[in-house]
Amino acid sequence: WCFAGTGMSRLYETAPISPEFGVIVKGLKIEDKMNPEVLKQISKDLAKHRLLLFRGQGRLAAETQLAFANYFGKVESTFYRHPKSPHRDIFRVSNDASEGCRSVGRSGWHIDGTFLNKPFAVQLMHFWSVNKGGSTLFCPLNEIVQALGDKERQLWDSLFFVGDSSVHPFVYPHPSTGRATLCFHLGDPFFRCFAKDIDWEKNTMEPLPKNECEAIRSRLISLLEDKTRMLEIEWEVGDLAVIDNLAIGHFASSGTQGSRKDTGLRILHRVTVSGKANPLELKNGMSDRDEKAKE
Repeated sequence: WCFAGTGMSRLYETAPISPEFGVIVKGLKIEDKMNPEVLKQISKDLAKHRLLLFRGQGRLAAETQLAFANYFGKVESTFYRHPKSPHRDIFRVSNDASEGCRSVGRSGWHIDGTFLNKPFAVQLMHFWSVNKGGSTLFCPLNEIVQALGDKERQLWDSLFFVGDSSVHPFVYPHPSTGRATLCFHLGDPFFRCFAKDIDWEKNTMEPLPKNECEAIRSRLISLLEDKTRMLEIEWEVGDLAVIDNLAIGHFASSGTQGSRKDTGLRILHRVTVSGKANPLELKNGMSDRDEKAKE
């Protein structure tokens, strides 16, 4: 149970989803106006567990989901608004093109917003309807970095992820926790290559050979899909997941695109919260601290 204040009043109950990360939140209904103490506790739990799953929320109105999202920061919408979306800041996703955007999240493992200077900090996934087999895969990123050997970690620390419209350090410190995390999108066309020796003034870089890029890409996928750390969530109608986008990688399973006739209708309302930090600035800040520590 999560408690508040010296009187120890009960706020809500949590139950772990996996040993590494993620909890189910029970006994709490998301509303337009939330108790400030509850919101503070939710923020603490998100920092600690990285993924919070609020079950049994029904079909939240767009205004309610957005009001809740705004507690985590400014809502930032960069995607197409489907005609069935109830609000311009709600990205409506479905396995039926007449109901929402199809094939979202299926190109490869990723975090959201790698095309931005400051990738999204938080994302909220709310399910109005679910289809059979329409699960999403999640994996904590700090654990992947910690699993690397010394030589491999040294290589990854030196690399940059080059996307279709962005360049970010592959490994950098999480803006809230300082723990090492990863910035990447492994799907086409978002992934271009890994590179090193970037000269920002001359706007030049040294891309790794294609075979080396593919080796690192494959290695990362194997680590993400390691069953000792990967979590597969089978969604239920009314689920609302709040996810630390910078700490957790995710990938929509093939079942999310199952036909409506055979598997049922899937409707996801996704909201993204703008990032507050640039990975390169965080990486450079970490380097500066390391140099000072050596002095």
